Amino acid sequence: VNHLGQASLLLRWLRALPESVVDPDPLLGTAYAWVLFFRRQIEESKQRLKIANQALDDCLTNGTLPETDEEYHRILASNRVLETYLHFVTRDLDNAYTMAKASMPLAQRAGDLLTGDLHVVSGNICRDMGKQEEAIQHYRAAIPLVKKSGNLMAVINAYTSLSRLSRQAGNLGEAEQACQAAMQLVQENHFERSPASGSLYLELAQ
Repeated sequence: VNHLGQASLLLRWLRALPESVVDPDPLLGTAYAWVLFFRRQIEESKQRLKIANQALDDCLTNGTLPETDEEYHRILASNRVLETYLHFVTRDLDNAYTMAKASMPLAQRAGDLLTGDLHVVSGNICRDMGKQEEAIQHYRAAIPLVKKSGNLMAVINAYTSLSRLSRQAGNLGEAEQACQAAMQLVQENHFERSPASGSLYLELAQ
């Protein structure tokens, strides 16, 4: 649901459901929190995430979703990755960094999609905290995983950040390769007027 049109459609559907249906369901609750995040409704997303976490705890307690079930771990990982993003966008970088570190094993167990997303936000967190080498490592790990999910804007942004940090670290070869790969995606997918491309053009001008 990381496209605004899909997010709007899902949000309308979720809001049409009674709270008595959504609130006890950890999967619906997690989806609700994520779609609010994609819509940049951050405070609402935080509240929905709390409800989703409580629903997941309740399912664990009453045995309807035991800890041995992989679905439990996928939902838990998704909630932790979203919590990391929420800390990041509210500029709570210390807690974002701690949460990202703690969540990586969960995300890796849940699969490539969440692992790629977590590497992206971890790269952003480390970049903004001045942890350049860590950020570079996260972007390198993120790019092939996020490509699989089809979120090409996130890939372009990751390439752009990787190029900038590599250039600042004096690794001009990697910086050039990252820029070229990002530009290829822009041209192949006709993203020339996208916000992600704007950041890339600024990096190319350096």
